[in-house]
Amino acid sequence: LEFRRVLFRSRKKVSDLPIQFSLDDSSSMSPAATLSAAGTVVIEARISKSGNAMRQPGDLAGQSASVPVGSSGLKIEIRDVVTP
Repeated sequence: LEFRRVLFRSRKKVSDLPIQFSLDDSSSMSPAATLSAAGTVVIEARISKSGNAMRQPGDLAGQSASVPVGSSGLKIEIRDVVTP
């Protein structure tokens, strides 16, 4: 079982895609869990039919490889269906 800790969350509309974003400590969800302390991160993009922030079966998702915080020019292809 893989443990995932969410350090950043952003809500956008499908019509906003593609989007550009940057992640730094000001983007962190908690001052105690900063992005710079993580060192490397995996960026996931997900399209939720329900609008729920939690992954649910039927959502569409894509993710990056593990990349250093501060990386730029990432392209994430949203092509996988979340299964139960």
